[in-house]
This record gives sequence, C-alpha cells and structure tokens, in this order.
Amino acid sequence: MRVPRSCLLATTAALAVFLGLAESAVATPPAQVTATQTAAESCLFPPLDQRAKPEYPEDALRRKESGQVDAEFTFSAPDAAPDVRFKSDSSAEMLASVTTYAKQLRVPCMAKGDEPVTLKQTFDFVPNDGRKVAWTSPVEPPNGRRKAAFECMTSDAALRPEYPAEALRANREGTVVARVRFVAPDKPPEVEFLDKGGDARFPDAVRPFVASMRVPCLHGEPLETMFHYRFLIEGNPRHLLNDLDLPHFIALVRKVPPGSAYFDTRLMKCPFDVRITFQQPWEPNLVQELEEDVLARHAFIDWMSQRQFDLPERAGNALLGQQMVVHVPCVIVDL
Repeated sequence: MRVPRSCLLATTAALAVFLGLAESAVATPPAQVTATQTAAESCLFPPLDQRAKPEYPEDALRRKESGQVDAEFTFSAPDAAPDVRFKSDSSAEMLASVTTYAKQLRVPCMAKGDEPVTLKQTFDFVPNDGRKVAWTSPVEPPNGRRKAAFECMTSDAALRPEYPAEALRANREGTVVARVRFVAPDKPPEVEFLDKGGDARFPDAVRPFVASMRVPCLHGEPLETMFHYRFLIEGNPRHLLNDLDLPHFIALVRKVPPGSAYFDTRLMKCPFDVRITFQQPWEPNLVQELEEDVLARHAFIDWMSQRQFDLPERAGNALLGQQMVVHVPCVIVDL
C-alpha cells in the first residue's frame, strides 16, 4: 500500500460533534506547562526551508543500504560550524554525508564567550527511488537546571481566572495560548499571548494569575514556558476528534511541499498506533507510541509532531489540547 499525494482527498471524517445541554462555564487551568524552544533551537541557521539536505551516498543507494545516524553538533561560537560527534554506528559514507550537512549550520544568537551549545539530531537513510533522507528536528538536550526550574514553579491558586461575564453572555469559548518568560526568581514573568482564544477578555482574566507565577530556584539564563488556558461552556456543542488511520490523517492536515516526506512504515514494526495531543501551530504536537519505543519510528514521529490541521483559525483553536489515536498501517508515505 502506498499513500501518494494524488490520493489524499479532503475529508471531515475526523471531526465529530458532541451535543449536550449547557449547564455551567469553567475556566480550566493549564494541564501541563511545557518548555518552548531553546534559543539555540529557534535561531539555528540556515532556516529549515533554506537548509541543504543530507545527500544519500551513491554507493549506499546502489547497494540498497539503509542506516540511521544519531549525531550531536556542538557549537562553540556564533560564526563557526559545529564539532560533530556520532552516537550510533553507520557506514562511513553516511557519516560523511551528515558531516557535510553540519558544515552549513550556525547558532548566530550565541554570544562570544558563551558556554558551548549542543544540538542532537537523527537521520534515517532509507533506499528508494527518490533518494530521500528523513531526520528529526535539532533539539538541545534538557539540563538539570532547566528541569529543576520547572519543578519549583509556583503560582497563587486564589487568582485562578474566572469566566468573563460578557464573554459568557456572548457564548464565547476559546483557549488562550501564552508564552511566559521568567527572568528572575522573585519577579513576575514577561507574558505574550499568542492566541487570545477569540476574545480579548480571556487573556485579561488570565493576567493576574500569570503575574503571580514565580520560579524561586531560577538562576542564570531566563526560562521560557508555554501554557494553554481553556474557557469552556459545559454542554455547548463541541468539535471532538475521532481516531483515524494514517491516510485520513494526512488528508486532513496542511499539505507539505512535494518531495519533502518519504516514510516506509514497513521498516518500523508496523502496524502500530500513536496518540497525538494537538498543540500546533504554537508548539510541536505531543506524539506518543502506545506500545513500545521503536528507534526506526523517531523521524516519522517527529514529522507528525509538526503537522497542523487545515482548518480556519478559530476551529483550530477549539482542537488545541485534544487527543486522537492514529493507526499506522504497513504503508509507504511518499508526498
């Protein structure tokens, strides 16, 4: 079975409507607080759409040789290519291809004299007629200081937002998406509301709660987090997500540039299921394997974390934080 671009027809099979009687309105605090991209991740240059891709070695392709390369790129200066270290065994040709790819990379937001920055990235070489290489997004491994800062975060529960009366009378619902930046252990954070949930009164209700937040163990560089704060009227009709198979999922998300995605799930211990918590376009979706962690799936899972439903802004807001299970069959995805 192959899933080519031409066969992906738009469908609304994933969206169902749950009907009930309105009883009350609730302002639901964030279920989780997540880290935003680190400075190095967000300023990595060139941008993804301008970045040269690793090339599939001719000899390896002729031998139909596949491989996976786990690499660490360590940047010591803003204008210098990284030192490359490999964490997996693969052919010398594939390692050389990744090394060539790394030579173009820079972290220009580093200041001279900063501590070195390390980004991790995985590359999957799968022989096919398109000579495509799949890879995960470059990420900076979490350090102990960052983890501890999240664990000591506090807020004033007495300032939990109330549902704005005018928004309630207007039957307005929505999810507020906030980027919060802590710069000192004893000061309120800076906050930017990326999505106001369709009503300016929602972020106004959230501001006092955000202002009460502190990270008393914060030391050194600032800490950024993201959270979603939901304002829902219980019993209102609501769009919910049904579980889907992979072809229908791909049909519902925004189209990708031709030739940008190739995955052979037959090499990933298929069939398998993943659970997706939708956070796009503000953060990568959370994608979880439901049974076992298979290394060969990592680039595919990272790709799914970047997918966004092809929906109007307000409809997309209604799906933030919702979950669905995607059933992945034994199939070739060639888009």
